[in-house]
Amino acid sequence: MENINIHSKMFQFRVLLAVFAIIIAIVGFTQAHDSYVRTYAQATLSLLLSTVMGTYAIERLKEKKWLPFSAYALVSLLNILTFIQIIFPNINF
Repeated sequence: MENINIHSKMFQFRVLLAVFAIIIAIVGFTQAHDSYVRTYAQATLSLLLSTVMGTYAIERLKEKKWLPFSAYALVSLLNILTFIQIIFPNINF
């Protein structure tokens, strides 16, 4: 396992996004099924996940590890498409 530097800016950014994701997930799960708040909470959660995976993809690109980079980039792209599908439900992919 690699050495985790808890004082790095990227680690602190990811922890901040994880805290926001937990809060948004709690808000999303406590709302009614047809609520706009739940819909936008799901979209925001998808966007946060895409951002976190994108930061991992960029790190793997800098390290020239192509397989993890392509996997993280693919998951990030799929989450962006999920975000678009939640916000604009009439668009079909």
